[in-house]
Amino acid sequence: MYRGRRCWDRGPDFVGALIACSDESLRHGDVEIHVRSSDWRIHGHQRDPHYNGVILQVVLWHDDVRPVQREDGVVVPVLALASCITVPLLDLSDQTWECTLRPSPCWHGSNQDDATLGELLDSCGLERLEAKVARFESDLTCHPREQLLYQAVAEALGYSQNRRPFRRLAELVPLELAIAFIRHGDAEKRGCGETDDETGRECDREIARHVAAESLLLGAAGLLPSQRGMQAGDDYARLLEQRWAEGGRDWAGGSMSPTEWEFFRTRPANFPPRRVAALAKVVRRWPDEGLLETLAAMVLTLRPTLVPRAMESLLLDNNHEGYWNSRCDFGLSIKRPSGLIGRQKAAELVVNVFLPFLVGWASYIGDGGLATRAREVYQLYPKRGDNEITRYMAVQIAGITRPKVARSACRQQGLLRLYRAYCEAKSCAACPVAAYPLPYYR
Repeated sequence: MYRGRRCWDRGPDFVGALIACSDESLRHGDVEIHVRSSDWRIHGHQRDPHYNGVILQVVLWHDDVRPVQREDGVVVPVLALASCITVPLLDLSDQTWECTLRPSPCWHGSNQDDATLGELLDSCGLERLEAKVARFESDLTCHPREQLLYQAVAEALGYSQNRRPFRRLAELVPLELAIAFIRHGDAEKRGCGETDDETGRECDREIARHVAAESLLLGAAGLLPSQRGMQAGDDYARLLEQRWAEGGRDWAGGSMSPTEWEFFRTRPANFPPRRVAALAKVVRRWPDEGLLETLAAMVLTLRPTLVPRAMESLLLDNNHEGYWNSRCDFGLSIKRPSGLIGRQKAAELVVNVFLPFLVGWASYIGDGGLATRAREVYQLYPKRGDNEITRYMAVQIAGITRPKVARSACRQQGLLRLYRAYCEAKSCAACPVAAYPLPYYR
């Protein structure tokens, strides 16, 4: 009935499919595609819990008599296509196929009412904001505010594949400990007679802060070369290893297993070591007065249209000359040097973490003015980019991947809200799209 959404992360090829069975029942789950049914075992899916949502394996040839079994013990039916093909495979491979877009089940024409569609997306975007606000406000009752903000930033830097290990890392190395470790290194430098007014020595101190932060977090994450059975390979990697051995190990009190991190189907620029290095850079820049106070001051003193750039500047890394700007892992370079946190990722952190956290904090302390200003910034925040899900949802409800009406970050968040709350759960009857009087929603 519905093939699901093509997935490029670790796990099945299509997620959220809807399959009609011969007994007239409907099954909702994932679909895995292979050339041969034996590929299931060859690829090790029977041992991988990521595939426990698969309800169908589609193959060309069914060459294995053994049942296709998931990690949780459920047997998956196999659909073999070879017997259904009446044209020689070589002839099929020589044909040029036009990939025409099949009409969306939510889109029935081109007479779009942009104002109404924009209203829908704004409403859903605010719903997504308020859901995050409620979670932060609840967490603030039992967690220190700066540590909670630090954990939220760490999770966001992990993307979908590594959110859980990043949360564990933030708990293993709390913000106060990380800052204290960096300052401890500064104190040792000053104890050696180093003066702050000499440019060369000040540069040495900055490098030492880089090494301290990265060695502590990468060591606690279990991602240093020695922890993964790798050779250090270069002077900077050896420096990180040395700093971790000399003191970082004692400060962190332990380290994670390298197997907790997900590299499979992760873009090289988003490999875990590089993301952990980005978190180290955020920690080094953490304001002395507290990040929350800095964010609140921006919202209360700047014009709403100026806040996005100001907040992004706290995170943005435009330096293309650092160690990680040309590497995705120890010993692995990336094709095009780039900063650890670019404009789009900085905007994602502001929209998904900074602004919801500010509203949650304002609600927690009863500051209605701060909450109102933060919500205003959220609604005015410009769109910085798309992702796989927002493009998918734009096609679902507007027929094109980048509709002009979804031009703000709030409306992009509205697309994500529609997907998570309704499309992913196949709750079409409850979807607000059906309730809006658009000419093509019938």
